[in-house]
Amino acid sequence: MRMDEVVLEVKNLELTLKKRKIINDISFKVFKGSVFGFLGPNGFGKTTTIKLILGLLKPNKGEVFINNTSLRKDYYGALSQIGALIEGPAFYEYLSAEENLNIFGKYSGGVSKEKIKELIEIVGLSGREKEKVSDYSLGMKQRLGIAQALINDPQIIILDEPINGLDPKGIQDIRNIFNYLTKEKQITVFISSHILSEIELICDKVFIIYNGSEIAQGAINNLIKEEIKYEIHSQNVDKLIFRIEKYG
Repeated sequence: MRMDEVVLEVKNLELTLKKRKIINDISFKVFKGSVFGFLGPNGFGKTTTIKLILGLLKPNKGEVFINNTSLRKDYYGALSQIGALIEGPAFYEYLSAEENLNIFGKYSGGVSKEKIKELIEIVGLSGREKEKVSDYSLGMKQRLGIAQALINDPQIIILDEPINGLDPKGIQDIRNIFNYLTKEKQITVFISSHILSEIELICDKVFIIYNGSEIAQGAINNLIKEEIKYEIHSQNVDKLIFRIEKYG
């Protein structure tokens, strides 16, 4: 496996809505077999960028490539190589995990019982696959969501806030799944999060976005070591303190 092989390339993405620039000249590369973190406060461009990558929104400028396949020129060819989970897992709560995966598999042309069994094992839900999803914990639902993203045998999975709200044990479970996918299956993992402390042990590299623009990107260890200073001016100190405490 070539560690320098680019699976996802985002080049100069821009999005303007109602004369307001939402995403401003975003560029980065995600390499095969890595866990890439997309970091930033809630409401500052992460999910919008993911929607641009998945073709759910059309950029005013820029381009997305999946394994050198242009999303603009070959939409279905590019998307066939991606598995994604946006804004949290959504399932038929009255059905079992097994039944849910079978339904989602039909959207990809059908999935075998053996494949569903393999996915259940990968995400650590063996023995619980016949239980209703309504009885699942948040961590179990997140793991089932990862299984859903893997149904079409993608080269890369894109997960929006997959560790949000999880306890340390739940985060460890997710990390173990990612380690297996990248090391054993050579599947690249792209995750977004708003809390650095939750992803610093999970990701190889991160991209930090704020107000739709790049703040920094690179190896997680290098970014943590960097000392970055900001001078902030505000006419409403109480509001500023509230936002800092809320978003970090």
